[in-house]
Amino acid sequence: MHILFEKFWGRLNIIRWVLILPVLLLCASVHGQTYPAKATTIVLPPYSVYLDDYFSIESEKIKLSLVYSDLNEPSWDVRLKFTLQSNDLTIQTRPDFIPSEPITLTPGIPLMLSSADLSEYFTFNNLVFSGTSPSELTLNGRLPENLYSFCFEIIDYRSGKALSLPACANAWVILKE
Repeated sequence: MHILFEKFWGRLNIIRWVLILPVLLLCASVHGQTYPAKATTIVLPPYSVYLDDYFSIESEKIKLSLVYSDLNEPSWDVRLKFTLQSNDLTIQTRPDFIPSEPITLTPGIPLMLSSADLSEYFTFNNLVFSGTSPSELTLNGRLPENLYSFCFEIIDYRSGKALSLPACANAWVILKE
């Protein structure tokens, strides 16, 4: 009886590994994907409910650091995907938007961008709105008070392939009296 139990337990362990191993390998391949670039988003306080305050040329509310780490390439032309999201509003770069000039990254050398450098990305014609319309925002110019994520993703300028994970900074946007 003891020998039968050991054979059964041994087969059960083999079956477990046969079922679990492909799942583990799949998870490792999905989560193990590396990107050749990294972005860091910084949103500086005080946080304003006015969208224009973040993206006007005079403003320095948003800073973005980009680093390209593939040392096999002399440089790489990129563009950005921007998303501003709360629980009931999403504003993002139009998927077909390509800026007039690429951002050129040199491997290992961080590039700092400010609101002035990013202004083309925030023209209303280059954005898609869900949860509100551009006309609602332009009437009063205010975002609803909420917690927002300001996210940027580095995209290959020509192919549109993601070169980084989204880099987000959160801000609690409230109207100050």
